[in-house]
Amino acid sequence: MKIRLLLLSLFASTSAFADDVRQLSPTVVTATRYETNSFDLPLSIDAVTGSEIRDARTGANLSEIAPRIPGVVINYRSTAAQELSISTRGFGARSQFGVKGIRIYADGIPLNSADGQGQAGSINIDTLGQIEFMRGPFSALYGNSSGGVVQAFTRDGAKDPTITVGASSGTWNTNKQSITYEGQAGPVNYILNAYQYVSDGYREHSQHRRDNFNGKISYQFSPDTKFTFVGNYMDQPYTNDPNALTPVQYASNSRAAGSNAVSTNSRLYRVNSYGGIIIDHNLTEKDTLRFMAYGGSRSNLQYLTTSAAAEIIRDTEGFDFRWSRKDLFLDRPLNFTAGLAYDSMEDVRSRYSYISGVRYPIGYRPSNRQEVQKAFNLDQYIQASYEPNDRLLVIAGLRRSRVNMKNNDLFFGETSDMTISGSPTPIDSTGQVTYTNTSPVAGVTFKVTPTLNIYANYGRGFETPTFAETTYSSASTGAGPNLSMVPSKSKNYEIGLKAFVTSNTRINVALFKVDSKNEIDPYAYGCLGPDGRTKSIGWFSVQSNCDRQLSTAF
Repeated sequence: MKIRLLLLSLFASTSAFADDVRQLSPTVVTATRYETNSFDLPLSIDAVTGSEIRDARTGANLSEIAPRIPGVVINYRSTAAQELSISTRGFGARSQFGVKGIRIYADGIPLNSADGQGQAGSINIDTLGQIEFMRGPFSALYGNSSGGVVQAFTRDGAKDPTITVGASSGTWNTNKQSITYEGQAGPVNYILNAYQYVSDGYREHSQHRRDNFNGKISYQFSPDTKFTFVGNYMDQPYTNDPNALTPVQYASNSRAAGSNAVSTNSRLYRVNSYGGIIIDHNLTEKDTLRFMAYGGSRSNLQYLTTSAAAEIIRDTEGFDFRWSRKDLFLDRPLNFTAGLAYDSMEDVRSRYSYISGVRYPIGYRPSNRQEVQKAFNLDQYIQASYEPNDRLLVIAGLRRSRVNMKNNDLFFGETSDMTISGSPTPIDSTGQVTYTNTSPVAGVTFKVTPTLNIYANYGRGFETPTFAETTYSSASTGAGPNLSMVPSKSKNYEIGLKAFVTSNTRINVALFKVDSKNEIDPYAYGCLGPDGRTKSIGWFSVQSNCDRQLSTAF
């Protein structure tokens, strides 16, 4: 697949025009893993502050800020029963559930599981200090993705103890109540937030409620050592699912529920939580160490219109250990970052039958499948940046990834008396597969003037099939998963410029090209056309070599 796109973005700033344009650009950490001025980086990256997000907005989810970020699309899918969809430069656009092809982080904790699937719905807007959007090949430094990185950071608490209470209301009985407690007590800084969001929804049968708690506590143990504890808990005690509409149904009544949504009472119950500890330590004046460890859980029970209930119980854990060094080479700045990352997940996936919207009896065996799916990744990465002179910045990095995915079929051998009706086909879907990949990235920035930079970059990315994409190896028997699928890989090229034209106007222009193969398409069967090509759509074109992988999900 080839994608070409020209992006022109205008950013307004109220700061006075100065010789040092760094004052007019946000400081970001996503691209280099240490604080760097975004204007100087050889890639497309933007940051939005929490105050900009919260101003005149309900703070429901990240879709409210999508218009501020060029090249990034965040869709709410018009129903809280579906996770937010995030896409950039075409990556993530075909994700069936949640986010695919884009890495998501909250305070350094990955919100993607080891198979690449991500969820962004639990990011807390009320305590958000800054969120960064990086598009393009440098996402290779974050592992199993090709499209980019979204990283959210909780702000520090105020210096004085403060309690903030908020409330908002809107149409369709939409209401949000929140409370934030923050402050500084000696070496301890804290910010704690809880909110409840309820709405009847725009469409019929879309009532939902979301409860969220988010907290960050920092402890300055010594001048060289800092401990940070972060945690998030989200509960959706009821979320009705209106399901999709056909074009004819939408034209007739865009607010209607889909076929059988009301009669079967399609809905879901979801609980998601994660927590972690981050230790920052200054080893020397030049060397710093960072260790992050996390754990999380997710429970998702969804009643479908097909008289079936799908349940996923997920546990995740992992760590990231990083060494950084700021040094000089030939009296010029040279920075290194090297690290080791590990992530693991375990899913217990079950599918039940139910009658008239009644939940399956407690202890009832799955009707047609139950399996334990495990995945883990162990990655090594290194990155260096060097400024050989005042006008040139060079960044290069390399990441080696190893992803193992394993399925243990617990339903194999079940008999007909353990189902509501019919007999399962005795197919054992137990198996495992291991993927390995090396992803290099490189970029260079040339500073033409203090207010004009031109840059170029290149990088390779890869994406493993998620368990959701490999759900069924056979549409006729329901057997799964399909572990014969291979990762999709991409080559990313980009050139661009960044310029300040007035005291309050910045222009970014980026021209990029993406070559990818073995794309996973969950919606189409066969080639896109007789010659494997589609017509140009808007500002981008798509090419298929008829070697796309097809996935089937029910």
